[in-house]
Amino acid sequence: MSALKFVKIVSLLLQNVITLLSSTFTDRVCFAMLNATHTLKDNKYKLVRRAAQLYILLADIRGVIAIQSEVFRFHKESYWARYKNGLKFLWRYLVNDMLIEQKVNIVHSHYSLANKALPDGVRHKIVREGMPLFELRHAESLHVLSLCLPENTLFEGDFLLSYQFNSTELFRITFSFIEGRHIGINCGDAILIGGSQGTSNTAHLMRVASKENGEICPSVLSFLALQALASELKLSAIIGISSKLHVSEGVFNHPEIHQSTYDDMWIANGGECERGFFKMPVTPHLKDLALVKSTHRRRAKLRQQNRLAMFEAIRVRISHLLAGRVSPDSPLN
Repeated sequence: MSALKFVKIVSLLLQNVITLLSSTFTDRVCFAMLNATHTLKDNKYKLVRRAAQLYILLADIRGVIAIQSEVFRFHKESYWARYKNGLKFLWRYLVNDMLIEQKVNIVHSHYSLANKALPDGVRHKIVREGMPLFELRHAESLHVLSLCLPENTLFEGDFLLSYQFNSTELFRITFSFIEGRHIGINCGDAILIGGSQGTSNTAHLMRVASKENGEICPSVLSFLALQALASELKLSAIIGISSKLHVSEGVFNHPEIHQSTYDDMWIANGGECERGFFKMPVTPHLKDLALVKSTHRRRAKLRQQNRLAMFEAIRVRISHLLAGRVSPDSPLN
């Protein structure tokens, strides 16, 4: 083989390797630039961040247009107030170490599935004021669990389940619809939870709400509603992030402090760890009563029955909404 031919072959191989790796390499460089300047307010770093964001937009302009089309279809008249929802991939979003390509795919998947699965009336209700999925009146108390859009936890997901007790929010779960392959998980369409937290200084209200709810605390009921939604949408799993993967620096820098509202909560709901995520079933995970002390078994069984009853009630409500059998504006009771 002549030296010239050898050089040509090597050159061709290098070109192919560079073509295969360039998008991932550029993606990682931009990702590193965005992360490195995320918390820095100095204008010189802001310029670097803006340059990386502009490159990302231009590099995948077709993907950006496709996302904005789905965002417009979902938000309609409120699109201009919320167009940034389709640009979340330019910042930290859902998981703190995801590549930009993954985030673009997830934003698109979320809005595509939401537009396909949710009727117009339900989408408009979610956008305007939130869609109540559960309501309980007890004496002078009012419990409401609603599906709405996140405001304060915008980058933890695209939908929010908010549990309110007498107009005070006690617990929230922020999530998005994804395809499992986008985060390397072996499942189809799923829910990815990016945020799960209670409200500070509400311990007393939590106890009162749990007692009025048949000893089911707001966090458990919120998760039951998420399972009911996933079940009715025929999703394959609910995926929770570990505290180490949270988008907030206050969480992923101190994961041990937040483990109870992330890792421990997912394990309690049947979660199996996979690649830093916890994959959970879309139906209630019930503890084997044989493992419960005999003195507590009757109470535990009653609590399980209450959980199943609430799951079923919320599932039926969602089923009727998706099928158009009830109006989104109709009262629950």
